[in-house]
Amino acid sequence: MQIALIAVFLSLICLPYPLSGLVGRVPDSEVEKIENRRLAKKPELSMDSLLDFPDEYTAYFNDHIPFRLPLVQTCSEIEYYLFRTPINNHVIAGKDGWLFYSNRKDGDSIGCYKGTLLFSQEELEKIASNLMHSKKKLKSKGIEFVLFIPPNKERVYPDKMPDYFGEPAVQNRVAQLVEYLRDNTDLTVVYPFDKLKEARSETPQYDIYWQTDTHWNELGAYIGACELLKPLGISLPDYREPSVEIVSSEKTVPGDLESYLFLGGKMNSGVDYTIAGLDGKNYVKDEWQFEQIYRAHSPEGDARKLFILRDSFCDSMADTIAPQFADSVMVYHHYYKNEMVMKERPDIFVYEVAERYLQELLDFECR
Repeated sequence: MQIALIAVFLSLICLPYPLSGLVGRVPDSEVEKIENRRLAKKPELSMDSLLDFPDEYTAYFNDHIPFRLPLVQTCSEIEYYLFRTPINNHVIAGKDGWLFYSNRKDGDSIGCYKGTLLFSQEELEKIASNLMHSKKKLKSKGIEFVLFIPPNKERVYPDKMPDYFGEPAVQNRVAQLVEYLRDNTDLTVVYPFDKLKEARSETPQYDIYWQTDTHWNELGAYIGACELLKPLGISLPDYREPSVEIVSSEKTVPGDLESYLFLGGKMNSGVDYTIAGLDGKNYVKDEWQFEQIYRAHSPEGDARKLFILRDSFCDSMADTIAPQFADSVMVYHHYYKNEMVMKERPDIFVYEVAERYLQELLDFECR
């Protein structure tokens, strides 16, 4: 009996491997798309990698266990749909299928929402000093400086948050900073919260953020881009004008929060919008790498050259902004180096930083 039990146990452990070979495995590229991350690669054993090899191989083994994806997806579906408890503790299940982000180590959106994450007076002064020094440095080179802050999704859709979070705090970090900078500096600060809130109120038939993603959609991004371009002297038509056509279609790419739950493609991610009926400026994408750099030129655009230090919120704004300038460069913040600005010699420098990443302003200074 003991031998039989051991044989059954070993069979259960080993059976998935030949069985997966027979039924086929989900390609790594498909798994990475669903989970919105890169799977661990099989490490090579060498004298140099000897100490790290056990941990690296464990990560590889865990990512490539046969039938891992369907098992994790099944578990996640049970947790989410039956118990309303997301399998990932960085995701909050809101109302009507809306998801929200709660990672304290990645900006702490909930701390921003609840007002528990505030700047001290010293921090406000340091940020103002950093930004004013950057403006002065850029101005000496003939470069205009603009700070652009996209709001967190939770702030725009508080009614979709679970009731136990309550109303968003009136005293919050982004309000603190915007008020302080406008009262104590001559910086151009663009924070399109009021326009986004107005859009929610006046056109409730449209979503302006993705239901299962941390970011705004193409319509929200268009509203944000219009607000950014105004102080630069460029006016685009309001999305409600008859000349502007909003074309809706089903969103086909899973939201990042949906992917964190291993439910990519299984949830209602919301509606995708295309903004049509603009002035028809053509532009050419010269380089388009999400985590590095966007570079484009437009023969019909404004003669000035635009440089944006950006995060992921700028991704859906790029197709609206790029046609407006003869040359535009948009650099992802992890890829950015100060010397890029002097090398590119732009006429306008925009620092785009999402609300949850405002802490980065404490360390930013354009040298």
